[in-house]
Amino acid sequence: MAALGFCLGGGGGPEPGADQAQAPEGPMLASFTPLGRPLGEGRFGQILEVSLAGEAFALKRFPPAGEDGISSEFLVELLWLRRLAAPCVVRLAQAGFFRGAPFLLLEECGRNLRQEIGEWDRADTPAVLARARDFARQLLGAIGFLRSRGVLHRDIKPDNILLRGGVLKLCDFGLATPDDGRRHESPSYTLPYRPIEQLLGDYRADASSEIWAFGCVVGEMAARGVFFAGLTEAEVLASISAAIPIPNARAWPEGHDLARRRGWALPHGAPKPAVSCTFGSLARAAELALRCRRQERPSPEALLEVIGPN
Repeated sequence: MAALGFCLGGGGGPEPGADQAQAPEGPMLASFTPLGRPLGEGRFGQILEVSLAGEAFALKRFPPAGEDGISSEFLVELLWLRRLAAPCVVRLAQAGFFRGAPFLLLEECGRNLRQEIGEWDRADTPAVLARARDFARQLLGAIGFLRSRGVLHRDIKPDNILLRGGVLKLCDFGLATPDDGRRHESPSYTLPYRPIEQLLGDYRADASSEIWAFGCVVGEMAARGVFFAGLTEAEVLASISAAIPIPNARAWPEGHDLARRRGWALPHGAPKPAVSCTFGSLARAAELALRCRRQERPSPEALLEVIGPN
């Protein structure tokens, strides 16, 4: 039996301040029992399944606090989870410290979208298409919710999309930022889901960046595997070039200028359809989401219209 240390509270409370974040461990508040099943590794922490008062939770542990104080990754994720309490965001139950290391206690959802896709029939059966359409609509709803709050997730991918009783929930907000048009010094989004402009060196993130990642997720549901595969930016860019049309230099001068600065030459042409036509309106939604010119990517609401009702 182990015990939880100092508690910062759950979702919906006041925003965490420096005084709360630096507070020492306090009285033991509750006991949890490790269930022995690791749920995975987050970008900045290990995730374990635990039981608290008979209910299963996911315990996300971060590296212990060093001389510089609490890790910024822990504070960023704590901040957004408390601000973004909603059915489409994984629920924060508690946050605090245990043996000097910060933790987040989250609702346990059982599986993520990557695991779900891995169990689908390889054929595009009506059941598969219905599930894909449902998850696509829920993901657009979640992206729209974040946009309404002025927030960019910046790491949308199947691993960070949890499923609880058929309800889609975003998790892992360690890279989330306000949608304020700032230029970042490094790219965001995991490599196969990274917008093409970031692959070329334009590290701005905005609502269109989230829509590109949505298109990659839809493509993954159709392909039953990573859509734009590659271990390097150049390899992912080659995968993109083989799957979607790249506008020529006259139509997309900023993209070709970015490529030249990196010593790359962008091909252009009309590859075969990126997503199987059997995906119907989802294929059209993916095609629109994966436009190279970011200003041409539709809003979540417009894409919901394209997909249509469940």
